[in-house]
Amino acid sequence: MDIVSYLKFDEEFRKKYYIPDLTEKQDEIKVIFILESPHSDEIICRYPAAGDTGIAMTKALGLNQEKLLPLGKLVHDHRIKIIGIMNVCPIPMQVTPYCYCDKLEEILEAFNTIRNTSMNVKKRNNEETQKIEEVLINDFGKRFEKVYRKDILLIPCGRMANYCLKKYNQEIYKSDQTIEGIPHPSRNNWDRKKFKKQIKKMKEKIKKYLG
Repeated sequence: MDIVSYLKFDEEFRKKYYIPDLTEKQDEIKVIFILESPHSDEIICRYPAAGDTGIAMTKALGLNQEKLLPLGKLVHDHRIKIIGIMNVCPIPMQVTPYCYCDKLEEILEAFNTIRNTSMNVKKRNNEETQKIEEVLINDFGKRFEKVYRKDILLIPCGRMANYCLKKYNQEIYKSDQTIEGIPHPSRNNWDRKKFKKQIKKMKEKIKKYLG
């Protein structure tokens, strides 16, 4: 069961808010970025890593262009085939992308608890929240297993992505093919001085994987 079906969202909701992963070119992918969930730009463009987040990724990876385009667009348009991008959750986990009439407070509150990986134990122990998290991680795992290979470099970005990959498969998370501690690329995180070492390490390892 996927997260949309479990939450009993109808097909209209799926059409509006479900954003598929960019992992079609499975045999050619050498690096997979794992993000949290789609936001407003992704809902408009219909692919992950659109808008400012995608531009930050393109810039940090040194993909020089006359016009700086989001990494998601470059992958979506098959201009870059060796990179895959997926979200842990294929629907928004934040309230902003939703139309007012589609805001479901209880589900969004559960999503907020799951996103806040340091949330107090009492809140995380809520039975329904735990069930949503379990379905979410299983849904991510099904999509992940379709593209996973031992020779792919995995880059979970942000606490949520790190948490879910580790919870889904700790062995893969702790392996040499996974880079831990990379922040989410939103809000100019990849340009911040405090993350300089992590981003440098990421770029060096990507270069090594790509030969």
